[in-house]
Amino acid sequence: MPKRIFISKSNSESVDLSASLSSQNTELITHSFLHFEGIEFNVEAPYDIIFFTSPRAVLFFKARLDIPREVKIACTGQKTADSLAILGYHVDFKGEKSGDIQQVAAKFKTWAEDRTVLFPISDISLHTISSQLNLNSVIEVEVYKTIIQGIRVEPCDIYVFTSPSNVDGFLIENEVPIKARIIAWGTSTQDALIQKGFKVEHTMEESSIKSLVEYL
Repeated sequence: MPKRIFISKSNSESVDLSASLSSQNTELITHSFLHFEGIEFNVEAPYDIIFFTSPRAVLFFKARLDIPREVKIACTGQKTADSLAILGYHVDFKGEKSGDIQQVAAKFKTWAEDRTVLFPISDISLHTISSQLNLNSVIEVEVYKTIIQGIRVEPCDIYVFTSPSNVDGFLIENEVPIKARIIAWGTSTQDALIQKGFKVEHTMEESSIKSLVEYL
């Protein structure tokens, strides 16, 4: 087992991982390089479906607007579905493998058909799912902005990167040691790492701490 593992998530988001590693003489270092701020927005055009790509999108959308009861709700994966369930919402479409965003996009496109879809997004969204739909069927609204801040991290044996933006944040003040192993939190993060010249050991199909613990 490696002596030190880094994950680009906060301590509060990594409790289960920390508990799993505590008995294995492995130190866990956690840090997210991202901070978020809500953006004022309004939605005037009607829509049939609202698609949430993350629990954060749910949080910032709900901070300003309610989700109409007659609208169908879709999301990327289980974690976002859980966030919606806590708020009392039923999810009509949920991605089966949130780590494989292209697969989620393809299945959602088939399910959505020609209905109009609202996407609450970040100001640096990759638009992976919305770009697969008919342009006339898509409404995008920025509901929060992402602020990337670098910080020095101790060298580790394994690095788990959870988003392309966290990869960028890490590289502001850090380098990945030559012999370190890299795990990508889904295909979008994998692509970002490969574009920067890194070799990815494993890409998670389901973006969750549970899946990570099972792999480790």
